[in-house]
Amino acid sequence: MSDRYHVRWMIARDMPCVCDIEQRCFEFPWSRDDFGRALRCKNCVGLVVLETIGEDDRKWNVVGYTVYVLYKTEIQVLNFAIHPEWQRTGAGTALMQELMGKLTTGKRRSLLLEVRETNVAAQVWLRGQGFRVVNTLHDHYAETDDDAYLFQFRLPQYESVK
Repeated sequence: MSDRYHVRWMIARDMPCVCDIEQRCFEFPWSRDDFGRALRCKNCVGLVVLETIGEDDRKWNVVGYTVYVLYKTEIQVLNFAIHPEWQRTGAGTALMQELMGKLTTGKRRSLLLEVRETNVAAQVWLRGQGFRVVNTLHDHYAETDDDAYLFQFRLPQYESVK
C-alpha cells in the first residue's frame, strides 16, 4: 500500500464521513441505520481508507470505506465506495488490497461483490483488480428492476476450482 493511504477498522466517529460518501456515490444509498444494522451482525466488519491531511501524518481524512462479511471460505463485500474526488487516485486499490490480504490458502479463498448493471465504471475497475463475473442476478434490487453482476476474486491457486 502507498504511504498516501492508510486502512483501519471503521469506528463510530467515521459515520458522518461514511454516510456523506455513500450519499455522493449511490443513487439508492444506505442510511446510517442500514450501516448500524449491518455492522451489528455477526462476522460483519467495516473498514475505512484514510488519506494524510497536509504535512502532518497524524491527521487523516476518510476517503472511502467497505463493509463486508467473513464467511468460512469467502468474504462477501456488502458495500464499497470511494469519495468521487478520490476515485482513480489509488484509494480504492489500497482498500481492495487490504481485503485481498485477508484471503488465505487454508481458509478464505475468495471475495464476492455485487455490482449494479449500470455501474460500468465499477465493473471495469473490478476487472482490473482481477475480479470476474460469475453470475447475473436478475431483478436484484428492490427499488428498480436492475440486474446485478456477481463479481468474484479467487486466490490464483483456487482459480480453476468451482
